[in-house]
Amino acid sequence: MTEIGKHDALVLLTQAAFIPRLSYFLRTSLGPSQQKSDEFNNELRMGFQKIFNVFFDDKGWKQAILPVNMGGLGLGVVAELAPSAFLSSAAATAALQDKILPMDVAYQDDLRLETFRRWCTVYGDIMDINVCSQKKSNEPSLNVSKSKLEKLNDSPSDKARLMAVRSELGSAWLRAIPSTACGIRLDNGSIRVSLCLRLGLPVVSGYRCLCGADVSQLGHHGLSCRLSSGRQARHSAMNDYICKLFQKADIPAVKEPAGLLSESNFRPDGYTLVPWSQGCCLSWDVTFPHTLAERYINYTAMEQGSAAVKAADFKNTKYKDLNDNTRVFVPICVEIFGPVDKQTQLFFDNIATKIVEKSGDPNDKIYIKQNISLLLQKFNSFCILENIAKCPSVRDPEYCLLSRGEMI
Repeated sequence: MTEIGKHDALVLLTQAAFIPRLSYFLRTSLGPSQQKSDEFNNELRMGFQKIFNVFFDDKGWKQAILPVNMGGLGLGVVAELAPSAFLSSAAATAALQDKILPMDVAYQDDLRLETFRRWCTVYGDIMDINVCSQKKSNEPSLNVSKSKLEKLNDSPSDKARLMAVRSELGSAWLRAIPSTACGIRLDNGSIRVSLCLRLGLPVVSGYRCLCGADVSQLGHHGLSCRLSSGRQARHSAMNDYICKLFQKADIPAVKEPAGLLSESNFRPDGYTLVPWSQGCCLSWDVTFPHTLAERYINYTAMEQGSAAVKAADFKNTKYKDLNDNTRVFVPICVEIFGPVDKQTQLFFDNIATKIVEKSGDPNDKIYIKQNISLLLQKFNSFCILENIAKCPSVRDPEYCLLSRGEMI
């Protein structure tokens, strides 16, 4: 795994080789002892750290073992998943066993009953022994792990991050199959930064940015630094991709049209040249609010997508004159950790529907979300790493004076 691209390694571990094989093993056997399970989990943890050049603290590892839709990576824990995997498999094959075994001999599956008793001792008598769905059997264990994780992540920034990465666009990149030809392969650096941002792990060493801000090991400052050229690059890449979506839907559009607002110099990011809906042409403007920014953190720690909602309200007010009998304005607000507001979600759903009508491929809806999610990860990484490249050397005397506050 260390010899191949990190994006390929991530897919092989979570979707193709390791996790599917582990799931099959757990469903067809009772599972290893607690000691063996702990040894296996430790090897998995150390191996993941070596492959992706990250360091897991307890909070990061507890998040990584959760499913993707809960904000994790779907790595799982053998000791916790083994009983439920075995019980669901045994329940699914119970009828077949009854047909195979002699009818005149009473047969009792003591191993299954003992496993079920041990499971009930841990999680309570909340499930019938005949449940065949491993997903339902896993729910109590996952809910316990989720509760433990939320107790560890009690700060506003951690709460906001956890809710944000559970969003659709915050997680879709983990399900994308890397392809260089299609432009959906992340480089090794982007994979490392994306994993660290998702799990709240250290991304960089602490340093002082050229703008004067002290940057923590999490590196979040680089995502929104006023001196970062990555912000404009991210904005342009997103606007280019939206124009490509209109092309796929056979809807001609222009970028940054002039003259739409006669009484101001504001220009939206794009405008369709034919009606979008109900005879009205569509104009749009893209923005990427920072989920963990100080002005949003009190809101995003309480509700997912709050930063996108507030950014959309601002855009709607700014371009209110673009809503009339012949035109309609839509803000496209995507938080840098993934959540979107309702208007943005509706726009992506509508454009995806129009593209599917043209192509006939229902998977285009999935591809669009994965591409946007990958674009976020790519430029989040670029913003952070580009910000580091601009910082002075720690050996620079001027930097040393700045770090002590002796120069302005």
